[in-house]
Amino acid sequence: MKIYSNEILANVKESKRYRVLWTDSKNSYTYLIEIDNKKALPFLRTVDAIAEDILLGVLVKEKNSTRIVNEEEVSKRALELRNTAWKTIKDAVNQEPEIYISETRGKNHWWTNGKTQYNKGFAL
Repeated sequence: MKIYSNEILANVKESKRYRVLWTDSKNSYTYLIEIDNKKALPFLRTVDAIAEDILLGVLVKEKNSTRIVNEEEVSKRALELRNTAWKTIKDAVNQEPEIYISETRGKNHWWTNGKTQYNKGFAL
């Protein structure tokens, strides 16, 4: 079973939803985050475990969870917020999957001169 970035998986027993943040090239493991919990942190799961939960009916892939949004239909303010947020995280996103690992996340970025800086050479 393939798991794709940005898919949303719903746990029907616990009424929780998870977004797939990243999946390795072999589709063996993935990082997820609970999207309705503001304090949630990314966590690692194997794709096999997710596939088993889907077969058992514990998890369900939400339809249209990876839909494409037409930017012409998005308000100017929403686009500005998105672009500002992207400027903040773009360097961190390029550090996947390291940015999702709590033990390495702090080593990968720091605060200086009022801005978050990223160690671009960091590798796991």
